[in-house]
Amino acid sequence: MIASMVKCLRALGDENRLRILMLLRERELCVLEVVGALGISQPLASSHLAVLREAGLAVAHREGKRSRYRLSDEAKSGGKHRLLQQVARAIEVEDQIAADREQLAACAAFRGESACDKKTLAAYHTKRSRS
Repeated sequence: MIASMVKCLRALGDENRLRILMLLRERELCVLEVVGALGISQPLASSHLAVLREAGLAVAHREGKRSRYRLSDEAKSGGKHRLLQQVARAIEVEDQIAADREQLAACAAFRGESACDKKTLAAYHTKRSRS
């Protein structure tokens, strides 16, 4: 139990992972949605998601060629849930968290019904850089 909580606390010790967790509290995401929302590279997003999985905070499932991530059952109940609630309360008012939500919504709106793929993400980043 203690080793599991230590992994969890270490996972929470990174700004990008906290930002990802705040988005995962709202809905399931693919790696490219994390990339679009946070403006980080795909390898970095994948690395952070792996740390969150190893800490028992996130789980992944395959959807075609893509993996989709959501909060784990552990993160939704028990000690990890209570810890995440406290962290979320502390950071949910931060401007960066609101900006991430806005970017995720803009990315989703741009994508529409299209698949979440690298081509669509590249088009979104091109549009975003021109704005």
